[in-house]
Amino acid sequence: IEKKITQAMDSYPHSKEILSALKPVIMARSRIIGSLKLNDIDYQTIDRERLKGGIPVIKQTGLLTADVPARDIALAVIPDLKQGLPALAEELSSIEKQISDSNIDLHDYLRAYPEKAAEVVDEWASRFSVRSSTINILCATVTRIILEKRAAAIMDNLKEIEWHKGYCPICAAFPSLSMIQEKGGQRWLHCSQCGYEWKFSRVICPYCD
Repeated sequence: IEKKITQAMDSYPHSKEILSALKPVIMARSRIIGSLKLNDIDYQTIDRERLKGGIPVIKQTGLLTADVPARDIALAVIPDLKQGLPALAEELSSIEKQISDSNIDLHDYLRAYPEKAAEVVDEWASRFSVRSSTINILCATVTRIILEKRAAAIMDNLKEIEWHKGYCPICAAFPSLSMIQEKGGQRWLHCSQCGYEWKFSRVICPYCD
């Protein structure tokens, strides 16, 4: 991963600043995902026919369950966020203390995700005098780690999913990237939240179909 980031910096020098800032976070995310242990979900609850009808996995079974170690993940990744985003270090230290003191329970965010997650973040921001955007960066990183781990496990158990929607079949988020393969010319979408990739029509907008 570090090699790929360095290559990207060389190939796209205009992106060097943002890649330098994100590098510690990307490296930490990979490290945590590699060692993260999550309890298995019940794959029998995932209905392939409902998937074909456009119902993603997250709407069929719990992915952000109460047993995920959200607190440990947050405390593990905060130092890397501080390194990559030093302007946020003071606020992140304040959030880190509130998490350590159990004043912030990240499971409140996960239970509200995605529809009412912003309300939880705004309440924390008001109570602890930090910006909502800073809390959102941490919460999005923690959620990404959990969902990316889940997505890998789901694909190991379900193999290829038949899916024709513009949003992710795993977590229902919209893509952050659209890629055309050099060989074959297939279009692939990359999920902005769990990192899952799926084939999609080259002539259809993923947002409005």
